[in-house]
Amino acid sequence: PPEPTPWPWPSSWQGCPIVGMVGSLSWRKNPDAFLDLCARIIGIRPDVRFVLVGDGPFRMRLEQRIRSEGLGRSLLLLGERGDAYHLMRSMDVFVLTSAIEGLPNVLMEAMAAERPCIATDVGGSGEVIERDRTGYLVPPGDLEALSTRLLYLLDHPERARAMGRAGRSRIERDFDVKTMASRHR
Repeated sequence: PPEPTPWPWPSSWQGCPIVGMVGSLSWRKNPDAFLDLCARIIGIRPDVRFVLVGDGPFRMRLEQRIRSEGLGRSLLLLGERGDAYHLMRSMDVFVLTSAIEGLPNVLMEAMAAERPCIATDVGGSGEVIERDRTGYLVPPGDLEALSTRLLYLLDHPERARAMGRAGRSRIERDFDVKTMASRHR
């Protein structure tokens, strides 16, 4: 498909690195950890912006937390969207803070969008991400490790782009329909 135009983020976000997550706003995806990451990173790098795409039972509580912690200038909670892939293409880094996973399709989608990924090492995340090549895996609940990896990618955009390209290649090579059907047979 043709290359999408960059997502029209708020004009005040022009030139800022964008970090995003797409997922259900429920305990399974642990969006509170994403907000914890946001709060920590903007304390270190106030130029970074965050996008959380999804809906679910935690939404009202997360909205309240965003207001009470003053994160609204640096974080957008977009709700459920049909254009998540195009949103991912406009992110610099994709993060997944899940507490539990199967084989996370959203990681494959982010990698197909050439985004470097940082995910908690739960479920099948390690089957999708090639450690230190297409992204990073961190222990669940380890905000320090998550922050360290994110700051590294933000400080080394050429490395982040290389990881994104490697992720796209991995998806094309190992997760296309024919390959998956052949493995299943």
